[in-house]
Amino acid sequence: SSSDDDGSSDYDFDRIRTPSELKKEIRDMIMPAFRVGLFPNLQRLHIFTSNLYHLGDYMIKNFAKLKQLKVLDIEVDRRPQGSVYLFAAFLELPNLESFMLGTPFIKQGEWEIFDTFPGKQKDLEHLSLRISRRRESRETYKAEGQGIQGILHNLNEMKKLKVLSLRSV
Repeated sequence: SSSDDDGSSDYDFDRIRTPSELKKEIRDMIMPAFRVGLFPNLQRLHIFTSNLYHLGDYMIKNFAKLKQLKVLDIEVDRRPQGSVYLFAAFLELPNLESFMLGTPFIKQGEWEIFDTFPGKQKDLEHLSLRISRRRESRETYKAEGQGIQGILHNLNEMKKLKVLSLRSV
């Protein structure tokens, strides 16, 4: 939207929107920030966001273009929505040497995707996973324990791994 010098905007803030209209508008506003596929030769990517909005397979398609990416550092401050797509996007990055993920929690379905991550990473030297705030449910604790077990079990596939950091605070 265009804006004049007086601060006015073409965006109609007074119009009442349906939940689906509002979701689409939010997606349209956030999507440009994740157009990482515009830079196929990118070797380092650091994403720090307060919230990860549900962007569907848009995230997967953009990350799939980053075949030269060596370092990926993602920090999500609040409850990540649509994280399952972000986790699936990680699987599209076979040449990572360093991977760092900070997130409030990881759900059961996301752990299942993340468990396949080590098998896709033949060059990974540094793996860091930090879960900053855990939910207080028994299912979440159980999923987290099983997820970490899965990662540890699959680490033998990472022949070049030199640094491992798993933290849950």
